[in-house]
Amino acid sequence: MPHLNIQTHAQVQTPEGTISQVPSSDALIQAGPCLQVTVGVAQNIANELLQQGKAVPQPISGMALIDTGASSTCVDAEAVRKLGLPAVE
Repeated sequence: MPHLNIQTHAQVQTPEGTISQVPSSDALIQAGPCLQVTVGVAQNIANELLQQGKAVPQPISGMALIDTGASSTCVDAEAVRKLGLPAVE
């Protein structure tokens, strides 16, 4: 049976601002199961906003927690507000 082996590496920034490559195991120990993400509106929604004469919100970057057992997605309320998305509770 074939096996899939994926090697990933992460970058960390030192307090001095230097970027270094580290093995993914070290990154998990340091930051937990998180990754950098960028969230923005889809192109079709951006086109619709432009046709209506409205501004397209800029994408927002941040950290996301990888939770393979989650049954829903949670997004920071400030990010939702900046993107002009409806909040669903």
